[in-house]
Amino acid sequence: MRKLLFIFLLFFAGATNGWSQPITVFIVRHAEKDMADGNVKDPRLTPEGLKRSFELSTKLEKEEISAIFSTNYIRTIQTAEPISKRLKKKIQIYDPTIPSDIVRTVTGKYKGQTVLIVGHSNTILPMIRAFGGSTTITEIKDYDYSYLFKLIINDTVNTSYAYYGD
Repeated sequence: MRKLLFIFLLFFAGATNGWSQPITVFIVRHAEKDMADGNVKDPRLTPEGLKRSFELSTKLEKEEISAIFSTNYIRTIQTAEPISKRLKKKIQIYDPTIPSDIVRTVTGKYKGQTVLIVGHSNTILPMIRAFGGSTTITEIKDYDYSYLFKLIINDTVNTSYAYYGD
């Protein structure tokens, strides 16, 4: 009987779909970009944006971030750099036009860990939905830089948000 119970417990422990270790995903938009020259296709952050990027690092300093993902734009990379440098972790580039790729990477490689994804106003909400999350925020306006979304992915996806920066 004990052997049967042991086999049952092993089976039951393995039947959790691998989600026994939740994944925490933070998703943010890049900080304020410099639009002084409208001809620049890949603008840098403004001084306010650089300040916000350091505030993001401070806001997440108690989180054990295992991986940092950014689109291949100067402003998103600059937003992630203070955290990258503090943690001595390389920023990994992802393609925001294919959210399923980053979802597959995160859910496949980072079970039980925490990751940060830096994107754009038009990619954040689709990214949340791609992870299976939902939010009451329906639009991120061009002047909104302060949202910090947090997804806890387990058997379900718990989505919340906070604000950071000034």
